[in-house]
Amino acid sequence: MEKDKYSIYRKMFNARGHIKKTDMKKEGYNEYSNYNYFTPEQVDQLVYTACEKEKLLTVFNLNKVEGELVGILKITDVENPESFLEYKMLSATPNIKATNELQQLGGAMTYTERYICMSAFGIKDNTIDPDSQNNKPKSNEPKDKKLKDISEDDKKWLNKFNKDKTPNEYYGKVLKRAKEKGTTIKDLQMVYKIHPSVIEELKKDGLK
Repeated sequence: MEKDKYSIYRKMFNARGHIKKTDMKKEGYNEYSNYNYFTPEQVDQLVYTACEKEKLLTVFNLNKVEGELVGILKITDVENPESFLEYKMLSATPNIKATNELQQLGGAMTYTERYICMSAFGIKDNTIDPDSQNNKPKSNEPKDKKLKDISEDDKKWLNKFNKDKTPNEYYGKVLKRAKEKGTTIKDLQMVYKIHPSVIEELKKDGLK
């Protein structure tokens, strides 16, 4: 019996349908921009479940092609191994502080695999839609609008630990937002009173 060369297209069509019918709640949350998103683990689960139903196998690789990092997703029909589809996507090594080259490459693999799978299987995420973002030109104002017009009397102390030695939750939020916005320790000193010992802690936590 001649193998059906179009079966993988039908299976991909069905796989996309399975994903569209799921009601998985987005578990990722960006506090700074206030939106939810599918985590890499959720995308992997959506794709795996759909492929299991349709007997599809996915294999992802990150290769260097003519000096460029390229993510390649190969989707094979398990019941007809000669039938497969390939999706390609340009990638880049992220500049992640306090990591080595291998860890940065791992970050590139995770990021690229997530988005190439979302593209191949039609997993939509409005948070990556440019039209859903604030596209107004950036001004030359300080990185944090709070940095202006703050007197020394208005500043409050930024401490990593509370008086009872427990971690200061507010410190963690400030640190996270500073990393996301590229805020420096010098910028933070325009907003907060920071003891030299805390400055050292900020440096250990990745700020400059």
